[in-house]
Amino acid sequence: MSRKKKCLIWINRLAGSYKKLNEKKIIAVFAKNYEVSIRYVQNPGESIGNIQGFDRVVACGGDGTLYTLINTPNPNNSQLIFCPFGTMNEKFKGAKSSVFHFDKLSDINNQVFSYVCAAGSFTPLGYTVQSKIKKKFKVLAYLFKVIKEYKVANIFATVRIDDIEYEDNYSLIMMIDSPRCFGFRFNRMFKPNDDDMHILLIRSPGPDSFKNRVKMFFPFFRAFFVGFGKEYESDNIIFKPFNHASLTFNEDMVFCSDGEKVVFPRGTLDVKRITINPGVTIYSRKTISKLHRIKATL
Repeated sequence: MSRKKKCLIWINRLAGSYKKLNEKKIIAVFAKNYEVSIRYVQNPGESIGNIQGFDRVVACGGDGTLYTLINTPNPNNSQLIFCPFGTMNEKFKGAKSSVFHFDKLSDINNQVFSYVCAAGSFTPLGYTVQSKIKKKFKVLAYLFKVIKEYKVANIFATVRIDDIEYEDNYSLIMMIDSPRCFGFRFNRMFKPNDDDMHILLIRSPGPDSFKNRVKMFFPFFRAFFVGFGKEYESDNIIFKPFNHASLTFNEDMVFCSDGEKVVFPRGTLDVKRITINPGVTIYSRKTISKLHRIKATL
């Protein structure tokens, strides 16, 4: 007698749009004829746990939930499914498709990210906004924090992009594998599942001061409001596609990686492109509802 397949459903109750999640729909669509186990995220930072032995893993939450899913060891190559119920849902919105599959990820010192990893000015917005505030105010929750995070970062770094080296002080260091971040669709060079990632470097005007905050506004406006349709380099901004990069810091660095706080020790970070097997399939809420209606009629 063959073994009944097992499905793990992992639900983040802290996600910004958790109230819109219908557990019965999720089970009916993705776990019919499976032996079902359900786990919940109740507190910030909880992991998904051991997924060995499950044929299918369905994660429901925001970008941070997706980040946890793709960084969870998957020794049996379980099928990975993600249902976006977060506040921003940047990976899903960047794909412009109701159902899509991706298997290309960006790896930074053995930690992978699906759409962005950044350090510097404004980046703490991704992980400092409280869950209860996101649930109540949605995207506005981030806007409320913008003024508080309007500070000039002054990060000294050596950045090697493929075979070109840069050394300077930066207010923003961003590696992005998406057309958008924080709602700004600024990366028009992005192609889904492309072999290239993109790096954005904004040089720092100096220490944090009112004068330098004014100076910092202009390159940030150029980058996020005007955006990039091709490779770009000026006195203050570098935007380039890359396949491999290294970043060297003389102090521990705090990054925002897919909305999660990650601290890397001082030294050199190696950034490269990897392919995971079997990849991740993302289903929109509308698609889940449509599949549920179809299955209900069968």
